[in-house]
Amino acid sequence: MATGQSNDPPCVPISEDDLDEHTRSFRSLLRDRLKKKYHSSDSTYYVPMKLYPKEFKHPKKEIQGQAKQSVMDLKDKLKDFLKDESVVEYDDLFKPCPITNEDVRAVLMKGLPGIGKTTAVQKFVLDWAEGRTHQDITFVLPFSLTELSLLKTNKCSLKQLLNLIFPELMDTDTLNHARVLFVLEDLDKCRLKLKFWNTISCGDPEKKLPLSELLVNLLRGDFFPKAQIWLTSSPEECDFIPSKYVQRVVEIQGLDDVEWEEYIRRAVCDSSVAATAIIHVKSSHNLYFMRNLPGFCQIAATVLEEAITKTPATELPLTLTEMYTHFLLIQMRKQAIHQQAAANLRKTDAEEILKLGKLAWHTLENDSLTVFEADLRNSNMAASVAAELSQRWPALFKEEELTQGKVYQFSFQSIQSYLSALYVAVNYEPSKGNVLHYTLAERAEQLLKLQGAPRKMHERAIDKASRSKKGKLDFFLIFLIGITTGPSYKDLSCFLPDSCKRGKLEKIVPYILKKTESGAALNESVTLVRCLEELNVSCSVDKSQAESQRKGEDDFTPSEWSALVKTLLASEDQQRVLDLREYPIPEMAFAKLLPVIKNSSVLKLCECADTCWMLLATALRSPSNNIRELDIKHHFIREQAFNLLSEGLKSPNCKVEILRTPHSGLDSLTLALLSNPSHLRELNLSIVYTVTEKTVEDLGRLLVDPAAHLKKLSLPFIGRLPVNIFKMLATALSSSTCSLKELDLNHSYSLRDDESPIALLSAGLGDSCCQLRVLRLANCSVRQIGFPALLSAFSSNPSHLKELDLSYSTPKLKAFRQFCSLLDGSRFKLETLILNKVNWWEDRNPSDSSTASTADWLSKPYKALASALSSSDLRVLDLSINALDDSSVECLSAGLANSACKLEILRMARCRITEVGAATLANTLRLNPSHLRELDLSYNPVEGPGFDQLNSLVEDPAIRLEKIIAEGYGEHRSPEELLQYQCSLTLDPNTASLDVEVSEGDQEVWYSRDRKQPLPYHPERFKWYSQVMCREGLSGRHFCQVEWFGRFATIGVAYKDMSRKGPADACTPGENKKSWAIKVSTPSPLSQAVHDGVETRLPDRSPWRVGVYLDWAAGILSFYDVTRDKAELIHTFYAKFTGPLYLVFSITAGIRLLPPNPGPVCWHDHDPWDMFRGYKECKGCNGSKAG
Repeated sequence: MATGQSNDPPCVPISEDDLDEHTRSFRSLLRDRLKKKYHSSDSTYYVPMKLYPKEFKHPKKEIQGQAKQSVMDLKDKLKDFLKDESVVEYDDLFKPCPITNEDVRAVLMKGLPGIGKTTAVQKFVLDWAEGRTHQDITFVLPFSLTELSLLKTNKCSLKQLLNLIFPELMDTDTLNHARVLFVLEDLDKCRLKLKFWNTISCGDPEKKLPLSELLVNLLRGDFFPKAQIWLTSSPEECDFIPSKYVQRVVEIQGLDDVEWEEYIRRAVCDSSVAATAIIHVKSSHNLYFMRNLPGFCQIAATVLEEAITKTPATELPLTLTEMYTHFLLIQMRKQAIHQQAAANLRKTDAEEILKLGKLAWHTLENDSLTVFEADLRNSNMAASVAAELSQRWPALFKEEELTQGKVYQFSFQSIQSYLSALYVAVNYEPSKGNVLHYTLAERAEQLLKLQGAPRKMHERAIDKASRSKKGKLDFFLIFLIGITTGPSYKDLSCFLPDSCKRGKLEKIVPYILKKTESGAALNESVTLVRCLEELNVSCSVDKSQAESQRKGEDDFTPSEWSALVKTLLASEDQQRVLDLREYPIPEMAFAKLLPVIKNSSVLKLCECADTCWMLLATALRSPSNNIRELDIKHHFIREQAFNLLSEGLKSPNCKVEILRTPHSGLDSLTLALLSNPSHLRELNLSIVYTVTEKTVEDLGRLLVDPAAHLKKLSLPFIGRLPVNIFKMLATALSSSTCSLKELDLNHSYSLRDDESPIALLSAGLGDSCCQLRVLRLANCSVRQIGFPALLSAFSSNPSHLKELDLSYSTPKLKAFRQFCSLLDGSRFKLETLILNKVNWWEDRNPSDSSTASTADWLSKPYKALASALSSSDLRVLDLSINALDDSSVECLSAGLANSACKLEILRMARCRITEVGAATLANTLRLNPSHLRELDLSYNPVEGPGFDQLNSLVEDPAIRLEKIIAEGYGEHRSPEELLQYQCSLTLDPNTASLDVEVSEGDQEVWYSRDRKQPLPYHPERFKWYSQVMCREGLSGRHFCQVEWFGRFATIGVAYKDMSRKGPADACTPGENKKSWAIKVSTPSPLSQAVHDGVETRLPDRSPWRVGVYLDWAAGILSFYDVTRDKAELIHTFYAKFTGPLYLVFSITAGIRLLPPNPGPVCWHDHDPWDMFRGYKECKGCNGSKAG
């Protein structure tokens, strides 16, 4: 920017008394001027609207800057920033920025036309002039930038400009001694081109400058460096202002759900009529869509009040066009009251309104709401005619007296669009298209092939609206279709000539539907859907369409974001789930979807920048937020982000009932929950690191707080849960003020009997104050010491517990028999028992290894369980992933056959039960048919007559059995059968992330530990995670084999458009809706199936070679263990696939695609990082197969 030095004359000091006198005089003159100017709008309809803080012009730079702040420093500065109402109060508008402590010199207030910017400014200035607020400001100088367009000269000084607008102001020198606020309205209406970088700095208010340079110097603070500026503009017209000249950006968003109802109640005298009007607006999607606009609320109040109170009652308008048509007719009836010969005058009135329509259409095409003299000339309208029209139709068209002349304005942008549509509908000529501006070629086509006028007009208007910038013709299009084809056609007969034929639904609707289905932009689709709603045609842009478009690139336009927000807000989904994990750029989604975030009941998110956590805290502190469930899927949250989250959770306005979040050993979260304990019902803390004594203490206080109502606590932890947590839990469970009903300690792998954590917990479980109904201890290593302690607790306090999960425990058989005896007792009311993968081998004689002894040993626990089934209250029994065989099923059936058995659900998935066991179950159910209604035999080789016999019982009315789950049934295939569908695949190097290397033949990939290979940019490349995808898409029947090595691997399939960058969940196979996968590991043989982030634990195995079978048409995806010379089914997914699937891998070491008949596998004990398992690569084998 070029700069120049200014020689400001020395200011003559002015006394405080003189300054006060000048201020009082100016206040009085300004107050009188404003009251006269805004007399018609200064009504009781005013509802104070909120100003919402927005991001600055360069959010990425700001994010980087904020990331450098220290944690405590940022926390302290945010304290005052995060207001309880999540808004910027008018009193705080010019307070220093809490993050940077920078003085706020210039504030930009953005808002859509008609949203209430002028009303907000008017209220602010009148409050100052009448001494109610902002008395620390000496002078408030409001003027519309429209004034600059009326000046007759191209050059003037700031002093001359102020004297023209404020002749009451004695001298500009006075401003040097005062705190001054310039309120510059309507930056978007200023027709000057502002060039900040090429304008020479000038500090002399008496020097004449071109108007554009004068305004630039004023905005930059060159004239009065200490003066403050308040700008108003539409969102699209203010991006040219460099961010360094604007310290705060706020947005006025119109009326919220409370304010618009208050507006209607104030505008309608009768409270019962107002209530009916509010209900009616809510019942119509197109009307409810407009409720945040004060102008619409004023029109709706006028129309509905008359319609509801009119006798006889008339049908209330349901569409937007009907509402505005009724409003227009009301204005015409008001004119007719003052005239005689109403019919003749009605025709004259129609002619006048069409003149306004012509003027409206001309200004709408020029993207202006204000009418200048040039606009009148272009529309062949004399200034005297415009003045007369403004007097006759003040509700439609207003004259505004400025100091430099007159301008005219349409009352609201929607009124302008409605009158434009009415004018076009009347004056459209199909042979010329003179209103919608045909090109020469289009005119020639029209002359050669004349089509029906309305349809061609609609098509032309739709095409024109789709090309318009910023959606300026959206309302016009809605009104045009509503006027010519909708229910309002008859009401407008006085306007429409006989030659104007009514449009036919069967012609226009297919064209609109074709446009919505042809990949139109989201904002265009929303407008077209609203057009159909004007015709009462059912259609919608559903959430899936919105989501499919919102996952695009980061150049999503503001209007498209706006359309997405409106679509999601208008969703009929009662639960309102918003999953931010599916967005490639969470920071952008957070900023743009903040209204949706506040309105969502369920919010899901993962890792993101600190700005996102700040916005989340802002949303949680808003009194209008509807967030009830917060699910944060993340392995680790930085301390800074954690503190920001805590700031939101401790707000009294936060009403989160379910919170799932990782815990990184910080105390701020539990402190926040203690500050606001009354709403939380469920807390899931995935503990990443060890917790502090302070956190444990605060969590214990939360559990026993009488104001708290926490019902469910989950503490999954991969590592070592400290013993003091169990002491705390025992103490809390023993308290009469503890509300806990469900305790989930699943997957706390580190529990050990030597520290007796279960024994510590059992002290609380056995207390009579413990009201626990659900206890989950899966994967908690409940062993010889812990299991008897639990038995003792259940014996002491048996009446409350209803569900118990002891999966992956290792009790002694003697202790388990005692547990089954407890189930026999009348006091123990357990209804659900989950015993997945329970190990009974602890107290077996190791020397006894005969087959008969093994079978007998396996049957003993099930005999004890069968005895308990005969007299217990069990309703659900899950024995999946156990070493059950057909003989064990026979033992269990003894209890199931007893008429006293009340079991309703029995799960025995992955238990190696054959069709013999299935036949045994069928016979058992005939003996006791009254209770069991669901049976799960998934992934058991039960095919055969026995299973057919069992399956037939579902149709037997005498037997209650309703459902047999047999996933994997029919998927047990031989290698020979699978090899019929063998396909050749190659890895796609363009998808390989930077930390993996693909072999020359594109058959192998391995992890590069210490180097990042230089790879060119490619949009298909995975950005962060050690992944690669195959080149070929699969959509028929296919089978392929892969071999992996390392500690972990994920093998799956995905759609081509699975994300390549962004959050881990969006990119990782199985963690999203677009992929299905299994996870395998070694030396711990853990395996899981995962889709959309939902994990299913599978039987422990480490299949070095995995076969993948796809039957795309049938929706079957199966994974097999093909390490040996057979194919053992691992898992099957069932889905309705919608596109070709591509193999995708995530590795820690390496993976390769195998030929149809690969060599045998080496079984030597190798380092899993070392090599593939083919014996030829084994140095120990020296090229020979291991024995």
